[in-house]
Amino acid sequence: MKIDIITAPVNIGSGKQGAQDGPETLLKAGVTTWLNPHECNIVAGCESHDPVLNIDDAALHAVAAQCKSLRRAVVKSLSVGHLPLILGGDHSLTWGSLAGVMDLYPDAYCIYIDAHGDINTYEGSPSGHVHGMCLSFLSGICDVSTVVPEYTHPTIAPQRIKFYATRSLDPCEQDIINNHHLDVITSDNILTHGVQTYTRQLEQWLDTDEVRHVHLSFDIDAIDPSLTPATGVPEKEGITVQDAVALIDTVLASGKTVAIDLVEFNPRLEGRDKTLDAWQNIFNAIARSLSSRTSSK
Repeated sequence: MKIDIITAPVNIGSGKQGAQDGPETLLKAGVTTWLNPHECNIVAGCESHDPVLNIDDAALHAVAAQCKSLRRAVVKSLSVGHLPLILGGDHSLTWGSLAGVMDLYPDAYCIYIDAHGDINTYEGSPSGHVHGMCLSFLSGICDVSTVVPEYTHPTIAPQRIKFYATRSLDPCEQDIINNHHLDVITSDNILTHGVQTYTRQLEQWLDTDEVRHVHLSFDIDAIDPSLTPATGVPEKEGITVQDAVALIDTVLASGKTVAIDLVEFNPRLEGRDKTLDAWQNIFNAIARSLSSRTSSK
């Protein structure tokens, strides 16, 4: 399996410094070794912007420019048959990576593993941070084409997004989820009933003919901050590292994953090394899953 590790040092969308250091820190820690035996190419997906801009239309333009560049890198990777693995950076980068997937695979689904919904509208977001809005842009629920006409892209039906480990939703997001009848598995669901309950359901769904292409988007804040503290918006009562690995392994084992986001590691925050240990477990699991998938073909 040839993997394009696409660096996306995006931090404007979070309104906090540090996430832009995630890709470089992970690479220095040994991501390419953690992904053995797979051949890895390092690709620059976009440039970083430092310092953080004010949360306004100018910030939205800056994030759109980064995502436009990242989208091109993802399309290029997919076009030559590689697996784009996008290292963030904050989660607003999915505005670019999933748009790239939709360019080639308009039937794609998105598995979104994150403590947050990230489906706020531009008007409804309490914080104004773009990393909490990317899915509303991508799904067309929030049309920002009048604000950023330079960045247009295909949309994904909101029902084609499946949420896992969710536990922090703003009122706007809860309304969207209710109105569109979106599929949300919370952290509490997983901790109460066991991750196997949901990996079995996920495996059965992935095995259907309906699902052909999957974009996997994983935020480290899905895991409890006692285990992964170095992330920008930690939320208590998260899933375990083992739960996250089980979900990721289930998605990859389907053989239908076409791109992976790995986001929201902030190495400037306390608990950097502990969080890196969790990342190593996740990358090792990705490598094992991809190897199993390749050998079964």
